Amino acid sequence: MKRNLLFLCLFIFCGLGAQAQLRVLQNGRVQAGWLKDYNEDLGEVTSMQIFGKTGEMRTASKLSFGDFGQYNNQGWNVFIGEYGTIDSDQLWLHGKLGIYLTTNGYANNVVAYYNPSANGNFVFNTNLRVNGINITSDARLKENVKSLSNPLGLLSKVNGVSYNYDFAEIQKNSAQDKAQFSLPANDSEMRGTMSSAKDIEYQKVQAEIDRREAEDAARTRIGFLAQDIQKVLPELVQTDDKGVMSINYMGFIPLIVESIKEMQATIEEQSRHPLSTYMVAVP
Repeated sequence: MKRNLLFLCLFIFCGLGAQAQLRVLQNGRVQAGWLKDYNEDLGEVTSMQIFGKTGEMRTASKLSFGDFGQYNNQGWNVFIGEYGTIDSDQLWLHGKLGIYLTTNGYANNVVAYYNPSANGNFVFNTNLRVNGINITSDARLKENVKSLSNPLGLLSKVNGVSYNYDFAEIQKNSAQDKAQFSLPANDSEMRGTMSSAKDIEYQKVQAEIDRREAEDAARTRIGFLAQDIQKVLPELVQTDDKGVMSINYMGFIPLIVESIKEMQATIEEQSRHPLSTYMVAVP
């Protein structure tokens, strides 16, 4: 009986090697896919390599999660891999109906997401720091182009304000519906009893994160209220699927430019026709 079981195990192992192309190396690393006869990680850094079936470099490998679906039926559901079919060395992160990034140990604590069924924006629930921003503005992509009329009059109806964020509302806005996750509703049940050194260290780090986020929310800022802007310039306001409004602040730049030009024209007109005499009332 033991001999038969041993032969069965050997048969399964050989089948995996011949058909599934999966092997475990002596150093514990795992390789899968259309394997090569030589090592592709000379430093032995990775724990697992997945090889594709294209070309000498075995490119175009993909790791899918759940059903992959069929291309003709709008498949290619959720996967990660190397972009394209050439040796691009570029990460391919694909979610057919969107991408979500979460953190802080909570599945529903969303840092950023793209959900095209809800809105057309990549939404970030955090501050962004970049070295520059270029916004697509090619004339060939636009139609119904018209000059702005009365820009100074529009800006005169806009009121700038100072404010700080309501931290509780910010947290509520960044959280997704817990009902879509198969997690305990009770936070203590979800986390269990934190007793290990790592758990205690995590609590300290999380407390620091919460402190900094609350501090950042309390920081005084200068801007506009979307509800006020919507009354004057509705073109610059968007409302997402949760009812939260956002402003296209870049849209104010053309209005400012045209207002400056309008004021400059007024100044030049007055300089061409200066007042030659002053009427002085004599008591």
